[in-house]
Amino acid sequence: MSASDRLPLIFFQPVNGSGVPYPLATLTFYLQNTTTLEDTFDEYTLTPGNENANPLPADGDGRFPPIFLQPGVIYDILLKDSTGALIETIEDVGTASTAAATTTTAGIVELATSAEARTGTDTGRVPPISA
Repeated sequence: MSASDRLPLIFFQPVNGSGVPYPLATLTFYLQNTTTLEDTFDEYTLTPGNENANPLPADGDGRFPPIFLQPGVIYDILLKDSTGALIETIEDVGTASTAAATTTTAGIVELATSAEARTGTDTGRVPPISA
């Protein structure tokens, strides 16, 4: 398995329209346009055995741990509150290709590379989700 070339969600903390986080919320990751659960990882090398739980729970402050997506995989993500109520569906997340970090594809959100995130020079960030 190859290393992830994207770090799209690190210490992700979704908030509602008033800026209040969702403690103990969950993110469920699916293969795009399916109900097939798809793995994410807790480190960039995507080492088997380091898969995140799916659904992935947030902590009591509503923060999610680091989430590394598999290169070339497009995900659909469900964000639910602590009671299991759906807050938002986030579609088409990931990279269409591992060829180049600067490749832009319609419908794909461009996010910081791992190197950009580590050095603080990322130019694209996922905005907070609001309900």
